Amino acid sequence: MAVVKGSPHQRLKVVAYNPGTDFIRRAFLILLLLGALVSTYLAGSWHVSTRLNVVLDQKEVIEKDLEDKTVKVDSLTQRVAVLEEGSKLDKQASDAVRQSVKEYRDRIAELEKEVTFYKNIMAPGSKNTGLHIQKLELTPTSDAQRFKFKIVLTQLEKNQSYLNGQAAVSIIGQLNGQKTIYSLRELSEDYKDLGIKFRFRYFQNIVGELKLPEGFKPEEVQVILQTQGRKPVRVDSAFGWAMGESINNVGQ
Repeated sequence: MAVVKGSPHQRLKVVAYNPGTDFIRRAFLILLLLGALVSTYLAGSWHVSTRLNVVLDQKEVIEKDLEDKTVKVDSLTQRVAVLEEGSKLDKQASDAVRQSVKEYRDRIAELEKEVTFYKNIMAPGSKNTGLHIQKLELTPTSDAQRFKFKIVLTQLEKNQSYLNGQAAVSIIGQLNGQKTIYSLRELSEDYKDLGIKFRFRYFQNIVGELKLPEGFKPEEVQVILQTQGRKPVRVDSAFGWAMGESINNVGQ
């Protein structure tokens, strides 16, 4: 057999063909692959299960913490509500105390005025003796045309005797641009006579309500006192309507 120079020499091996062995080999490989897949799946499942348990534990801890914080928030909310309510009550109590103090101070001022009033009656000065129209009070009502009035008559004498007489009260103002005078009996249902009778030793109050006619603008109130007896006395006084301030007080 001739050999060609320069060509490589290769060895050939003849193997007998066995179909059964080849099938077994392939089956083994398939089983090995399936085993690897199953192992991988089981390992993954175990990892997922473990992670799930950890997450569930963490979830339980978080839920417990959330529940505790919710309870604390509710408790703090209730405390805030209690404090706010307490603050409101404190403010209301403080306002009530301030109002009471104001009312007491106003009442004390009124009592001081009354004390001064009675002192002047019981122990008058030498220049203030005789019959006086002490003051006129005008108080508005819910009706803009209706007013309450109070006229205080006093006798300032060291040895008082009873005074008897009559008082004439007139309201002077403008109606349709004209000066108009109304007697008290024309405006008040409390008095029907032109003169209001009085009898007192120290003081007497003339009180009631009057209603002004529509369009009438009051300017002043005139009060005239006329006593009866051996030495009759006449006293005239005029009071500004707005504040009930005395304009003049003349005794004769």
